[in-house]
Formats: sequence, structure tokens, C-alpha cells
Amino acid sequence: MSLDRLLYLRESALSYGERIRYIAKENGGVASALNMGIQEMSGEYFSWLSHDDVYYPHKIRNQINFMKNITENVILYSDYDIIDSDSNILGYETISHITSEQFRYSIMVSHPINGCTALIPKKCFDNIGMFDEKLKTTQDYEMWFRLAAKYDFVHQPERLIQSRHHEGQGTHVIKDVHVRECDDLLKKFVSNISSIEVVAGAGCSLGLSYAQIAVNFRKRGCLQAMKAAINLASKNMARENFINRLKIMFLLYVNK
Repeated sequence: MSLDRLLYLRESALSYGERIRYIAKENGGVASALNMGIQEMSGEYFSWLSHDDVYYPHKIRNQINFMKNITENVILYSDYDIIDSDSNILGYETISHITSEQFRYSIMVSHPINGCTALIPKKCFDNIGMFDEKLKTTQDYEMWFRLAAKYDFVHQPERLIQSRHHEGQGTHVIKDVHVRECDDLLKKFVSNISSIEVVAGAGCSLGLSYAQIAVNFRKRGCLQAMKAAINLASKNMARENFINRLKIMFLLYVNK
């Protein structure tokens, strides 16, 4: 972010007076900024806004009202509009409903949640811990995976933010770092997710599920994670019926 942009954001925040508490820190990465926000917050719910995205004015109000009609022990996330560098709306993202049993599988094979749409009870961090500051581009999905082991994620079917897509985003600028982090993280995910979650998410037998996961990882360039998924598919192949064994062998063959 340019110095002019930083100064503009600082002045904008300070213009709200006591309604906003402005805290400055040295750049230590996204995770360190999120952790400072959590440490300094005084409210019950945590939500963050990346510098290039936009909240709709009703975002927090609608989520708090939505939360009142369900339970306090969940994490909310929503749909969102997509904008370009000039704030033109390019389209929107409507998220499909994902059950609690399927959520960690969905985190592993796709991108079901935009972090800036989330509303998270502060007490979740007290129980789960903070964002991993060693991660530069995947700290949010590592957090979702941990949170989803103990809390339900609930989809609010409403577009509540504008997510900006452009070539200057971190995952584009440091693409090699992002791919390495994804590879390491997905390898960890596939090694720690339960077989019940894998079958529930994939909707097929365990061995075939791992073979499909391996294909997914290969397409994303995550080769170490792919190898871990292949090993799990191979270990579970003996339990499969003849047709599923053929399917697994085919998937693993084309995935070399």
C-alpha cells in the first residue's frame, strides 16, 4: 500500500473521533494486524475489513440481528459483490449452504468463505487461539479449519461486502509464497481431517474421496499435499469394492 493511501486511511479513521479507535503498528503481516485487533478489542464480536475491500453500511447491523435469531456460538459468513480497482461491480458470489459436517472438507478443496464477510464471537479466539503469524497468505483458512472443529459456520444469504479483485493483491504479488503455503497447509489439513468429514464432504467412499482430493490438489499445484492424499487413497483401497478400486486407480494414474 502506498504512503498516500496509508495517510488517507489514517485521516479517514481519525475523522470519526471517539467512534473509532485508531491503532498504528509496524507491518508484521496480515495475521499480526488481525491479532492486534483481537487483543485490543472491547466488544463481543470480531470482524475485519481488508484495505481494498468495502463494507456495506448495514453489514454489522444485519449480522448482529441475524445472530440474535440463531445462537451466539456460531461464526457467520455471507455472500458478497466483486468489484475492480475502480470500484465497478463485476459480479457477485453466492455461497452454497454447507453443513457443519462438510465444512472442513469444503475449506480443504475450495474457497467457501470470504474472511471480510465473517462475524466471529471474541470468545472463539479465547478457546482456539490467534491467527498464525508465520503464514503470509493463508492465515485465514488455517484459522477457519481450527474454528470449524469446534464451532458451526452459518451462511447468511445476503451480500454484505464488496470484495476487490485486482493484480496488486498479495496472493498475486507473492504467488510462489502463496502456493508453498497452500501446499503445506493442505497437507496438514488432509492429514488431520477425520474420515467421517471426508466421506460427508465428498459424498462417496473413503478411498475414492481421497483420490478425488488428490486430483483437486494437483490442479492447484500443491504436490506435497497431493502425495499425502494419494497415500491415504492407497491405504484405503483394499476396503473398496471392485468398481471403486478401478475408479481410484484411474484417478491416481491420470494424477501422476
